[in-house]
Amino acid sequence: MWGETTMESSKGSLVTFEGGFVADAVIVKRLLEMQARGIAFQLLPNKRFRVRPVDRLTLEDARFLRTRRDEVREYVKQTRLTRGRGTVS
Repeated sequence: MWGETTMESSKGSLVTFEGGFVADAVIVKRLLEMQARGIAFQLLPNKRFRVRPVDRLTLEDARFLRTRRDEVREYVKQTRLTRGRGTVS
């Protein structure tokens, strides 16, 4: 289920998940690193998501989440649907 294939594109490395969802490897790696530090993501209405606990985010994490917001949300949504959970792991 997790990253069955990795391929190169003009955007960089992509990870293909079971079911055909494709994500940028940079997003996958960064969110897995955050999750390893105990950070969890919860989907909210209006294309938003909540990050808890906020005090574990670095300034670089916050910048990354702001600049890649839509891609991060889609990753959280897709992996949540696949795994039936509200956290990235």
